[in-house]
Amino acid sequence: MEAIIVEFQNCFIFILLLFFFSLLSDSFFFKKPKGNFDLPPSPPSLPIIGYLELFFSSLTQKYLQKLSSKYGPLLNLRIFNVPIILVSSASMVYEIFRVNDVNFSSRGVAAIDESLAFGSSGVIHAPY
Repeated sequence: MEAIIVEFQNCFIFILLLFFFSLLSDSFFFKKPKGNFDLPPSPPSLPIIGYLELFFSSLTQKYLQKLSSKYGPLLNLRIFNVPIILVSSASMVYEIFRVNDVNFSSRGVAAIDESLAFGSSGVIHAPY
């Protein structure tokens, strides 16, 4: 009986240390970039995976609508520490893609586009 209790205590201590190490490594290795980015507001998320569980739900659209009513038409979501800007207003989409179209047309080409879209020159990525 004593051996089982000692084994349980060792297992509990190991799990506790593993939990604290994962929190420490998350804050140390996955730091958010410190730049002069003027990003939209972001609701709190889970460490590392961010909002990944949101996209496996059947109520994704309703949850995103609730977030946009609370935080505004522009949201900054993170999935696996990758920032994603969510636009939920038609007037914001017009302003982004019509008023600031030159800024978006000169963006870099993704590596996946190089291999899939005939050297990154297709309908979507035509030169400006």
